[in-house]
Amino acid sequence: MPFSEPYPLFYTQPGNEQKGEALLPARAGRIREICFIREICDFMATALQNLSTYDSAGFTDISEKRFGLVVAEWNRELTDTLSNGAYETLLKHGAKPENIFRNTVPGSFELTLGAQLLAQHDEMDAVICLGVVIKGDTKHDDYICHAVAQGLTTVGLKYNKPVIFGLVTTNTLEQAWDRAGGRHGNKGVEAAVAAIQMLGF
Repeated sequence: MPFSEPYPLFYTQPGNEQKGEALLPARAGRIREICFIREICDFMATALQNLSTYDSAGFTDISEKRFGLVVAEWNRELTDTLSNGAYETLLKHGAKPENIFRNTVPGSFELTLGAQLLAQHDEMDAVICLGVVIKGDTKHDDYICHAVAQGLTTVGLKYNKPVIFGLVTTNTLEQAWDRAGGRHGNKGVEAAVAAIQMLGF
């Protein structure tokens, strides 16, 4: 099925992941500040509005649109839930199963390259990137979140098509589940809705 297996046209061979360069120490403090502000904004946003609640009035016809889902395998139980939410939302609003292509990458850092490999195809109308980054004992989450946010923005602008940031970024596993079908809804649903809305822009 299109949902469970990647299609050959968009298949990424293992080992081709792009390696990022180390950030200069002088930039590290600024990145931590940006990510801290982002975490506060994300917390406030999800506290005020359920991620799975939206107004579909005015949605564009997506029956002939083709969507690429790029899903991180790290935290797989969570990302599979996000992916299911996005997939079902696209179907609910008219997308055809054969026009939804699901591909996986090792982790959230690789979402950017995965998005680019899909977005470069003219027949791909929108790309939805889904991953989960949970804060640990180190600052790895700061670097990953910054890199993915900047990278996906660049890909979208480069190919002039929606490339959706569906990254759940939390302090704890519990908070992640709250945003993967829990009390704050499903980030995958929100990401799919964003793609539909941008296709109608």
